[in-house]
Amino acid sequence: METLKDLVAQHRWTRNGTRVNVQDASPEHIIVDACKRRWLKKGPYSSTLRDPQHPIVQHVQTLYPWANCVCLNRKRASSPPMCPHRDKHNESGSMICFWGDYEGGGDL
Repeated sequence: METLKDLVAQHRWTRNGTRVNVQDASPEHIIVDACKRRWLKKGPYSSTLRDPQHPIVQHVQTLYPWANCVCLNRKRASSPPMCPHRDKHNESGSMICFWGDYEGGGDL
């Protein structure tokens, strides 16, 4: 896991305005273009990596050979609000990892 943590730390983050499914649906956060597509005014830092040659994808596949993409979401206190969501195009289960210092957590 340490190698994956290092690779993610080196990742170049960009904001993704198309991730309306992870954003609070409040009207003040969303704009609609001429084609009726919904966009986030200030999207979360999020990247979906599908290139099998990408170092993060390659490393994840050493741990989970069936994985075909990796979605990275960077959440900070200053990030736009996010809400629970379901990824509509998943054909199988998803896995999630969290890094950082947390307080007030409990058992699920």
